[in-house]
Amino acid sequence: MRQFLWATLLCALATGASAQAVFQFPEDEAESTSIANEVIATFYHELGHAQIDVLDLPVLGKQEYAADHRQAGQSLADLIAEEVAGINERFGLPEQVSVVLADCGVANAFYSPDAQTITICNEYAQNLQAMWEASPD
Repeated sequence: MRQFLWATLLCALATGASAQAVFQFPEDEAESTSIANEVIATFYHELGHAQIDVLDLPVLGKQEYAADHRQAGQSLADLIAEEVAGINERFGLPEQVSVVLADCGVANAFYSPDAQTITICNEYAQNLQAMWEASPD
């Protein structure tokens, strides 16, 4: 029987004074759309790394390039949860891959082969928002 990609969405927030709330998209529709598109593209890039790892796919050249070619008013958690639900309906992997939203202390997203976890850092979306706000109209 085929197992599906069961991505567990965990909002792992840091404790103490450095803890941040989960990123909330701004009211401006164009700004929110831009941030959402970048986060989703990054999510699929990291999912490409997970597929290469879990399915033991051969990589010709750099894995970063191979992962890119595997890309197929709400909160970041809601956005990622919608994507994960859609993936679970259509695709499967032989092992579970978790998706975690976390405060990382850096604007990043990454796949960890040892933990089979995709981590999307809250700071990544915050950095995209700051770049949007700093760009000229």
